[in-house]
Amino acid sequence: MSTALALYGLLSVTLAAPALRAPTESSPAPRGTLRVEAEVFATFEHTSTENSDLSTFEARRAELGTRWLAERSRWGAELRFEGVRSAGTESLNGIDGNSMVLRMKRAWAFGRVTPLESLRLELRAGLVPDPWVEALEGDYDLRALSATAGEAAELVSPADAGASLRVDALDRRVRLSATVSNGEGYRETELNTGKDTTVVLSVEPLRLSLFGAPARVGVHLGWRDGSTGTARLPAGRLLAGLAFVSARISGGAEYLYADGANGREVHADALGVWTEGVVLPRWLGLAARFDRHQADLDLDDSVRERWTLGVFSSPFGTGSGREERLRTWVVAQIESIGQAAPPLPGAAALGDVTRVMFMLELLASAEIEK
Repeated sequence: MSTALALYGLLSVTLAAPALRAPTESSPAPRGTLRVEAEVFATFEHTSTENSDLSTFEARRAELGTRWLAERSRWGAELRFEGVRSAGTESLNGIDGNSMVLRMKRAWAFGRVTPLESLRLELRAGLVPDPWVEALEGDYDLRALSATAGEAAELVSPADAGASLRVDALDRRVRLSATVSNGEGYRETELNTGKDTTVVLSVEPLRLSLFGAPARVGVHLGWRDGSTGTARLPAGRLLAGLAFVSARISGGAEYLYADGANGREVHADALGVWTEGVVLPRWLGLAARFDRHQADLDLDDSVRERWTLGVFSSPFGTGSGREERLRTWVVAQIESIGQAAPPLPGAAALGDVTRVMFMLELLASAEIEK
């Protein structure tokens, strides 16, 4: 609680400072911008295992987000929803069978101040983004293939109820995020009196030009201390990431070490390595990813490994950016699952899994100004 109180006290004073300035006639009238974003991954997937084959159509990811920025982006809010199946892995029935339903993914308000030209402070509160997932996704463009390694292994949640402070400095080359949250993720309410404290540092040590376009290197380091569940099981994390981002070639790696995972007092880790490149702009690109998750470092057979290779194209001419595009994908994936790996340790169907996927990826956005 001392960390949370110190964070609140610091930002209460900082955010109150602009309100003390007397308004002037030359001050511009307050304006606002409403941004609406949609994200859809529609897939046809054929899965082969030693015991059976299955072909299925699926909406692997569907999200709708709105963000309001007011008074020259000094304050605002975000609401983001995602579509999920109403029955989870441990559920027998969902809503009207197993219908897809919308649930809240993020819901937070923020205030920003710029005490110096090269320094910006932002206070957030509500169902806030996880600082580690947010930092990694800023350098990661292959969500069609997989979520980040920590999220895919369920070692971190993309959002949680709490409050955070983000500090951007030196033309955003340095970013420090500190978050105090429940620790149960956005799918659960608080189950114990403890709170999680997460600190993430992101640095851009290198900015350059490649193929006539900007490129950069990003380094991310993170630490978390916390607990989860009614028994206050440990949920500590050590986090590291490295990425190179450009318009034609990108790649990176992410590693997480967990003290406590999957509701057990175990040590686990997850590794993700990815790369992508544009061979022919608009028409042809290649992407690859390797994931390794060990649910218990004391059990050799608790490892899940996945190799993914994808070919993508934007034949409709809308695939030039990370925020708006329409991509088609052909993806091949080979996965090996140990007998002691989650979610079903010892299940007879586990083993080598081969998938072939045809995917349509849509990212779209629109802005409405007041």
